[in-house]
Amino acid sequence: MIQRIQSLYLLICTILPIVFIWLIYQNNLFDIILVLSALSSIISCVTIFYYKRRKTQFVLCRLNILLNFSILTCYYFVIGVFDIVNLIPIICIFLLVAANRAIKKDEDLIKSMDRIR
Repeated sequence: MIQRIQSLYLLICTILPIVFIWLIYQNNLFDIILVLSALSSIISCVTIFYYKRRKTQFVLCRLNILLNFSILTCYYFVIGVFDIVNLIPIICIFLLVAANRAIKKDEDLIKSMDRIR
């Protein structure tokens, strides 16, 4: 499961929200942002273990992308300024999009092998 590239992307997306939580915790922001970041990390971790169910993995990645966009908007409305800390959810979004592409590529490969020629 870790030997696939999307698992590596998802592992990084599991670690980055924890770093984001730690950086926000330093600034004493105990809002919905912390809950959303923790949820994003949990969803990324769970998605790694759905490696046999690629369609579910694909849906969870899309859900996590939306969650990271909501983290960005909530952080912007709470702080009001684009900060360097905002780069962490943006990096997560790019990694999740790359993971979705790799999952789609795996699904297409499996479908092509199932065809009768």
